[in-house]
Amino acid sequence: MNAGLKLERQEGDMPTGWDRVAIDEVCTIGGGKTPRKGNEAYWDGSIPWVSPKDFDGVALDKTEDNLTQQGVAENSINLYEAGDIAIVVRSGVLRHSLPVAQLQSEMAVNQDLKVLQPDATKITSDYLLNILLYEADRIRASCVKTGTTVESVETAFLKAYKLPLPPIPEQHRIADILSTVDKQIQQTDEIIGAMKELKRGITSELLKKGISRTEYQTAHFGPMEIEIPVKWDVETLKHVTEDITDGVHSTPDYVEDGIPFLSTKNVNPFRREFDTSSYEKYISKEDHEEMTSKIKPEKGDLIIARRATIGPTQLVRVDSEFSIFVGLGLIKPTKQIDGEFMEQFLNWDKIQSVLNLKSPGSTMKTLNLNTLRNQIVPIPPLSEQQKIAGVLRNMDNKIQKEQESIQRLQELKRGLMQ
Repeated sequence: MNAGLKLERQEGDMPTGWDRVAIDEVCTIGGGKTPRKGNEAYWDGSIPWVSPKDFDGVALDKTEDNLTQQGVAENSINLYEAGDIAIVVRSGVLRHSLPVAQLQSEMAVNQDLKVLQPDATKITSDYLLNILLYEADRIRASCVKTGTTVESVETAFLKAYKLPLPPIPEQHRIADILSTVDKQIQQTDEIIGAMKELKRGITSELLKKGISRTEYQTAHFGPMEIEIPVKWDVETLKHVTEDITDGVHSTPDYVEDGIPFLSTKNVNPFRREFDTSSYEKYISKEDHEEMTSKIKPEKGDLIIARRATIGPTQLVRVDSEFSIFVGLGLIKPTKQIDGEFMEQFLNWDKIQSVLNLKSPGSTMKTLNLNTLRNQIVPIPPLSEQQKIAGVLRNMDNKIQKEQESIQRLQELKRGLMQ
């Protein structure tokens, strides 16, 4: 079923001198294709080949796959220039977003993308990028076909979609202002990446060597073998917890305002509270009371993602009412375990890898509760657990502050775009 084109809803007051034009009035729209994967002569060359998985931000500067000159020539592949704008037009991601990015060099694309080549006499590349980002949700609502196996953008609707168009000098001024904010967002994102990388290294050091330890023993954490301090105990998770269970198996009726009902999308190890920014569901007080009579999350418990996304774990730090879906696991530690230490251990990338290896499933992986119960965990003295957790939590707090800074910058940009 096609979503109807809602061009009539794009009306509104515009500044004097502005116009409203269809995309194909100011751009040439091209597509791409995939050369035969089995022909090695076509691949691992020097020509970037863009697919939906390469979209990470608004600038496309590198790709996972590259074509050879032969692959381009023998398959009549179109090459696009730096400054052209790529849009994902066929992917499940279209259910919730419309990836748009600017090519930073000459590139080819696959068949799931369209490339907008701006007419420089009418519209600048930077303005086109920003107006498409601003209009992305409306374009999705107007141009995406629903009810099909994979969501896709209807090309005819995309061509006819109308954009507000200021004079060229004003396009430059608008893009310059917005690019300043984009640079700040990019710089902050790079800081976050560096901080996460630093934390990974420190986490490995602390969870393997502890604090001021000199004698070590060999411990097996599933398929992983590491040296840990001899004064640390090693137990299965079930021996240091009061209970390990999962959430509600049936989907309740959602309400507009009520008790939060959390799924894997709400678990963010770098936040002190559960993240409902991209996924917000509520259930009635009655449904919540029925659920928590069997499964009651409390302050000090750990919530772990165990379906589709495996492993991210978040500590319940405040007394609050919420229920959890079956895709989440609930871990209730005993008093010999510091909750923040266990949160850091379960979020350690090495343990995340172990849990993923142990989780079966082709279309949707699931971490079995017995697998989780039998996971081997290190048990340092409680005081050392708290010291280790304190160091790592301090780093998490700094990462969260930078993430909040990005959110503020994104809100500033949205306001400026309006």
